[in-house]
Amino acid sequence: MFDNAIDLIQSVTSDGRFLLVNEAWRQALGYGQAEIAALSLSDVIHRDHLADWDEMTRKLAAGEPIDSLETVLVTAGGAEIIVEGNVSCRFEDGEAVSTRAIFRDITLRKRTEQELQVLYQRERVIRQELEEETRKRTEFTRALVHELRTPITPVLAATELLLERVVDEQSRRLVESIDRSASNLNRRIDELVDLIRGETDMLPLALERVDVVSLLRDTGNDMAPVAASEGHSLTVELPSAGPDVWADSDRLRQVVQNLMNNAFKFTPAGGEITLLARVEGATLVVEVRDSGPGIAEEDLERLFDPYYRRVEDRERLSGLGLGLALSKRLVELHGGE
Repeated sequence: MFDNAIDLIQSVTSDGRFLLVNEAWRQALGYGQAEIAALSLSDVIHRDHLADWDEMTRKLAAGEPIDSLETVLVTAGGAEIIVEGNVSCRFEDGEAVSTRAIFRDITLRKRTEQELQVLYQRERVIRQELEEETRKRTEFTRALVHELRTPITPVLAATELLLERVVDEQSRRLVESIDRSASNLNRRIDELVDLIRGETDMLPLALERVDVVSLLRDTGNDMAPVAASEGHSLTVELPSAGPDVWADSDRLRQVVQNLMNNAFKFTPAGGEITLLARVEGATLVVEVRDSGPGIAEEDLERLFDPYYRRVEDRERLSGLGLGLALSKRLVELHGGE
């Protein structure tokens, strides 16, 4: 039983000479039976732990039990083994004559714990940096929204009044142009607000039972004039009926409109846009297809990055690059993908 034990067992005299060790001890420390007779405890215990071992030996000789000990042993090849176990003392005629230790090798566990601790500290630093970056971006966005809201609100109100009063066609077209531009800017501000709310989990959903097929059909009808004004043909392919879902109808409509506006924006005049949906098991799949050039492979991985736009699109197209990022967040808040 002694030699077949998986724990490391040693018996050492009061002056530090080895009386007996088992096979597991010999295998772990790499010493042969003949070498062990010439060893002393100071050859095996790591020098940084010798003082602790001397103190422990004095306590054992004084009758104090050592129920738990963690120390480091040094192998014949110089490697370090971290062990834990218990040590007891044998007395003869009231004198301590030897100690017996039973150790378990915990080197792998301790090193894993140390690596995990390093990883945890690194993760905590990264998380703090991300939280600080998010806080700064949130503060900047809120300040920007405030600065933009202040001048745009009276512009929107003024153009609404002008549209009621202007009668000649040329002036009306100018006012309508101003109104469209101001409304477009206002939508960009709303996107900024929604995006920052989504990033901080403060984007509310007004959940209700929604007939998605009807919602998609109405959205397609609403977007038809936009498609016509861009010179596109719009086709809507929907099932006759579909499952109701528990959702925020305005937010779902916002997602579909974002996808369709993207299709309008990136498809040359005369292109074909298709809004379609199909049921797959318990999932409703909604698609927007267009006949435009598509998305380059290198841009796919950044498709949902906020504020990202391809270099060649920055001068040519308006927008902040928030539509897809916001759409993705809205879909995820509904439990979709």
